[in-house]
Formats: sequence, structure tokens, C-alpha cells
Amino acid sequence: MSERKCIGFSALATESSAVLVDMDGCMIASGQPLPGAKDLINLCREHLWLVSNNSSHSADELSHYLRGLGLAIPAQRILLAGELVLEEARARFPDGAAMILARRQLREYARSRGIMETDEKPDVIILTRDVHLDYRRLSLAIKHLSKGVPLLVANPDISHPDMDGDPVPETGSLLAFMKTVLPTLEYEVFGKPEPRLFQCALTQSGAAPEDSLMIGDNPHTDCDGAKAVGIRPFLIGRHANALAPDIATLLSLRVSL
Repeated sequence: MSERKCIGFSALATESSAVLVDMDGCMIASGQPLPGAKDLINLCREHLWLVSNNSSHSADELSHYLRGLGLAIPAQRILLAGELVLEEARARFPDGAAMILARRQLREYARSRGIMETDEKPDVIILTRDVHLDYRRLSLAIKHLSKGVPLLVANPDISHPDMDGDPVPETGSLLAFMKTVLPTLEYEVFGKPEPRLFQCALTQSGAAPEDSLMIGDNPHTDCDGAKAVGIRPFLIGRHANALAPDIATLLSLRVSL
């Protein structure tokens, strides 16, 4: 039996064709860069892909925001669940109109992509992390869903961690509310752990899954999702099975191949 080879994670990342990384809890938390985030960007350069279940921002908006934090990642290498679900809705309902539960900025992005919006008689409902969603619109959405209007969900995350590791409500918490009211609700999820975001990164980077890696802080959405498409995952953060608390520590480790 051959012995397993050990290599520094920094060298492994440099040799990989694509390095995928989650955002919240890995690169930033509570609007602040986390240890090692800038080092990872400088190390991987054009091989780095931000693959996030974020459904609050467009890639352009997020790239500008991150640059202000000293994290320079171009929009074309930022893949987001919010944009993904909007593009899928546009493809499936090219002549229809959508009820979009999202931040104003993401709704403006949807309109820029030719998606017609309505709250009255939608052909589809799109659920994202709408931090300003009020009871009236939520009730109206549930009314439409009870009549069979299809629901497309950006991501299933119940929460993401802030700087102190405390939970910040996510899209999945809004979905849970809907499912409580409508126990037989049918819907389709587009963010991690579903394969679409991972496959987009592989397609756009031209990388094979076996030559890629994923850094995430969620064992289900990041790690299980990556494994399902053949990408090797590395778990960081506060989870009991995490290899390191942050990217800075991960970069200093040796890992087995």
C-alpha cells in the first residue's frame, strides 16, 4: 500500500486549476475581512472563484463592496445564488412576470435583465434573502403559492455566521415560515448544496473537478455539495470537524492527498 502524500495547503491551492471559496464565514463576517482572505486572493489570483449562496447582492455590487474591504475579486469570478435563481426564472418564464422577494438592489438587477415584476398575478415567485420583507408581501406570496404558483428559492440556508459566530437569518428561515403555513409546499432550490453553482464555476474556469478545491464553513452546503460534483472540500470555521478556524490557519497547514 502506497503512503499518502502530504503537501502544504498553500502549494495545493497554487497548483489547483480552480479554488472555490464561500464568502460569509470564510472571506468576511459582519462586514469585515476574515484572517487569510486577502492572502488567498493574492495566492490564487485568477484561479480564485467566490461561490456563495448570497442572495442579497449582484456580482457587480458585491465586487465593489469587497474591493472597499481590500478584497479585490472581479465580478466575473463571483457566482451567486441570487443571480442564478433570477437567470433561471428568466429562462423558464421569458414572457411571464415574477413576484420577487428580494432587496431593492437585486430587484433592480432583475429588471435590468428583462424580468418583469408584479405582485398581483405572478407566473413565478422568487425567494431570496429579503431583509425588508414585510408581513403584507409575505402573506400575499403565500396566497399565490397556495394557488399553485411555482416557487424558486435562491438557497436553503437558515442562517450565516456574523463576526462573533452568532446566526444571521438567511433565505431558508423565510422558506421555513412558508413551509409552516403550507406544509405540502413544493419548491426548487438553486444554491449550494445543489450542483448548479459548483458546475458554473467549473464551466467558466475550464477546470476539471478533480483539479479543483472548495473552501467553506458549512459541512452540508459547502462540503457535501462540492463532494457531489467531485470537488475536494476543506472545512474551516467553528464546526467540530473543521480543519482550521480560518483561511489564514488553513494556508499554513499540510494536508494529505
